[in-house]
Amino acid sequence: MDNRPAKIEQGEQPLESWGLGNVNCELCRNTGQIIERTGPGIEITVRECSCMARRRALRQLANSNLAELQMLYTFKAYQTPTQEEEMIKNLAEQYCEAKARWFYISGKPGSGKTHICTAIFSFFMGKGTECYYAKWREEAGEIKSLKTSDSTKAELDAKMKKLSDVSLLYIDDFFKGKISEADKNLAFEILNARYNQPSKRTIISSELPLTEIIRIDEATGGRIRERAGGFILRSPAKDWRLHA
Repeated sequence: MDNRPAKIEQGEQPLESWGLGNVNCELCRNTGQIIERTGPGIEITVRECSCMARRRALRQLANSNLAELQMLYTFKAYQTPTQEEEMIKNLAEQYCEAKARWFYISGKPGSGKTHICTAIFSFFMGKGTECYYAKWREEAGEIKSLKTSDSTKAELDAKMKKLSDVSLLYIDDFFKGKISEADKNLAFEILNARYNQPSKRTIISSELPLTEIIRIDEATGGRIRERAGGFILRSPAKDWRLHA
């Protein structure tokens, strides 16, 4: 048994069941806006409908490489041939029901980190939580490029605000590859902003155990350790891609 992608079974297609690109909202009738009368005559106010959070999350998901994985990487498909993997699945499911915390899992490539994190991500997407998926090297590279290019400050600020303020942020392959001072500074800036907002959930997968993150940058690692609490895991599984 392993945690390679399983075949998609009927009823396990979250993107289709959610209606990717076609969120049906009776409240705003799919306009994305709520118009309310606030005074006599024609005085009205216009506010964003709550469905827009899901629409933005689905749009971002469709543009990421996580969309197809969500249809495969479910809790049901996660195999538990060992006690350690059974514990990981149980804790991940407990995390979905717990108050806002962080979740950190490390392990070798192909050991199931992305699978379990994607299952958590899917759970909250299904509840309508505004979520954002960030592949660390790609996201960090884009932000560092914005900081050194002639792009407007508004563009950079909008990117950082999204990472800091989204209800659930999933950082995949955190600190993968060579880690520069700019990487460490950026990681601290993002995670410290989220640390100061206890209601925000953060999911992090990495090849590095948290002890190594703390060695690289104690301030960042310490914040992860405090917020993740009992949800700091190490995947023991071998790389199924090398043992298929």
